[in-house]
Amino acid sequence: MKAYMNMTKYITIAIIVLSAVIFVSGSIAEQATQDMYATVTVNKVFSMVLDNALIDFGYAQPGDTVELKTSTYYNEVKCQANKGTTWYLKIAVMGTITGPDGNNVSPEIFKWQVFDSNGDGDPVKEWTAFSELPKVAYTSGQNDMAGRESVIKFKYKLDLPKDATGGNYRVRVLYTMTDNP
Repeated sequence: MKAYMNMTKYITIAIIVLSAVIFVSGSIAEQATQDMYATVTVNKVFSMVLDNALIDFGYAQPGDTVELKTSTYYNEVKCQANKGTTWYLKIAVMGTITGPDGNNVSPEIFKWQVFDSNGDGDPVKEWTAFSELPKVAYTSGQNDMAGRESVIKFKYKLDLPKDATGGNYRVRVLYTMTDNP
């Protein structure tokens, strides 16, 4: 009978310990299934990187048309924005252009075009004369607005009038990325 009582005592202790383990593990599982809240902040990106802003046509004779890198592009601009709104890449001549004879030169003799882009926006593919006021060269598309890097590649040419002075011609270009057309 004493053996039966000891066995009952051990079984009772085992049941109590097992119940405690089940209760504790149930409480832990309950805590793991509770809702958790987190806040994630995505910083806005609006950036532009240019590889070369000096356009050098070298020596040109009066009446010449000089196109830089006829079968490929001359420079590229990388734009990235994740604001979800349309952005524009604009291009203009920077400062007064002085010819080899020291006289001011009209910016209209210098022309540009978008050679290629990897974005889904609207590039200006036809030759366009420079001006002192910025002109839109590229308008972003849906993927461009969502944070994807857009690479816009440019070509340039010089149409030197017959009454101009022969010599070296170069121009500095201002590129602007903006959300205003």
